[in-house]
Amino acid sequence: MSHRTAAPRRFPRLARSLQAGVHLAFVLLAFGCAEADPAQMTAPGDDANTTPTTTTTTETPPTTPAVNCTDPYRTDFNGPPGEHSWLRAFGAMQPRRYPTATIDPATDKPAERTKAFTIDGAPILYFRNRAPVLDARFISELSVVDVTRMKPGENAPVGSLMPAARGKLTPVALAKFLIESNALVVFQHAFASLCVSEETIGNGQARVRFTGVHVYYTNQETRERIDFHVDLDASGGLSVTRR
Repeated sequence: MSHRTAAPRRFPRLARSLQAGVHLAFVLLAFGCAEADPAQMTAPGDDANTTPTTTTTTETPPTTPAVNCTDPYRTDFNGPPGEHSWLRAFGAMQPRRYPTATIDPATDKPAERTKAFTIDGAPILYFRNRAPVLDARFISELSVVDVTRMKPGENAPVGSLMPAARGKLTPVALAKFLIESNALVVFQHAFASLCVSEETIGNGQARVRFTGVHVYYTNQETRERIDFHVDLDASGGLSVTRR
């Protein structure tokens, strides 16, 4: 009887001892985790000798598909403040065409963004009353083509090079003019990192292929592959095809 009445007095001491031991174990465990080097911690099943790797996203990712890149470059919204509204127009706000005009140097201002592209020393694209116009001596009216929304294999006419301008620009320079003038829309919101991956010239015709990525934003930054070529035919016709 005395043995049964003594048991309740011993078990509380035992419980308190076990509780203290568990508390001490948690303290030691927490102290050990705080002191551990995170770089040396491994998940169960990981090789402790494996060196951690870091993946960095670069601003200009590799072009795709993997082809010989002869002329990498980036195109974006950078430009004179007066041209921003023209460059930033996209979607429903994009102009559908660029008209031609007889240029009056006294009133028509060369577009700063494309002034490096000249024929016989004269720019091709101007602003008249803040609207883009093309020098009718060198090029026809241009249709604005959104390459980012084209389907693979889809082709679209852009315009024509006038006889007075043929042979005055290299095929690459002509294709870049179409891109920098925004007649060929190759990015939305941010920029495109492009590469001249192929240039073919022969029989009065030329083809320039571009590969790369264009960047746009929805709920997050999105990088999408883009692959297209610009054709100049024997009659001066210009077209673009999504690959």
